[in-house]
Amino acid sequence: MSNFDKMIKLIEEKDIKGMEEWLHPDFLFVVDYEMETREEWLKETKRLLDEDEFSILNIKLLYEDENVIVHQGKYDVEGTQRATVSTTHLREGRPWRQLVNRLAVG
Repeated sequence: MSNFDKMIKLIEEKDIKGMEEWLHPDFLFVVDYEMETREEWLKETKRLLDEDEFSILNIKLLYEDENVIVHQGKYDVEGTQRATVSTTHLREGRPWRQLVNRLAVG
């Protein structure tokens, strides 16, 4: 299974424990001008998944190798559709940094 497929499976299954085990200990999440630590990201992601406030509407893999995953998609977060381009950098085969560029939805 590719890292991209694993990421999607964890989200679809709402497997927060699996995410926690897979993320690199030094994971950072950056979106626009915000940054979350691994613990902050896990807490917020768990909240969104528990409250059914996050779903993948359309996601497309643009590039993947052993070091990076680049994908774009549309997501519904707390009732708002967002289009994004996301780059996940891997270290030791685990997500280490995730950079998200939110795009205008139109």
